[in-house]
Order: sequence, then structure tokens, then C-alpha cells
Amino acid sequence: MDTAAATKRTVEEYNKNVRGKTLVEIHQEQQRQKAKQTGRKPGEVAPGQWDRSEISQTRVKDDKAVQKIFQDAQGAGGLAGRFGGSSFHGF
Repeated sequence: MDTAAATKRTVEEYNKNVRGKTLVEIHQEQQRQKAKQTGRKPGEVAPGQWDRSEISQTRVKDDKAVQKIFQDAQGAGGLAGRFGGSSFHGF
């Protein structure tokens, strides 16, 4: 058990001294520096960056438009034509 702990310690020291930082560590440091410059916490979004009204709007369609979409999807050349199945019956 003692040799395993010593080996682990040696490997950790080697990695710390010889190898460079991982990409995650570099990214975290950059985020911390950016947060210090802007005065915000890491991961905090700037106010006004997103407009909620644009995100929450949905396209409201009347019943005729919805039925036309369904008919186009079911008609020839739509989903029924493309994924309708095979016309070959081998049995």
C-alpha cells in the first residue's frame, strides 16, 4: 500500500511539473479572468443579451393552414410516397 501511494504521488508531481495544463484548466482560468474584467460571476449572462419576447413567440396558424400541412405530408411525393413502403411482394 505504501508503494502505491508513493507511486501515485510521484506521478502527480511529474504531471504537475512537466506536463502543461489541461484544456479544461486553461478554459476555467480564462473564464475567471474574463469574470474579473467584466465584474460578473463565471457563466453569468450579460443583461439584455437575450430578448425573451423573440424566444417565446410561436407561429400561430389557423386550422386550414394546419390541415394543408397534414395533407401535403400525406399526399403523393410527401411522406407517404417516400416512406410508404415497398410495392414488391416476394411471397
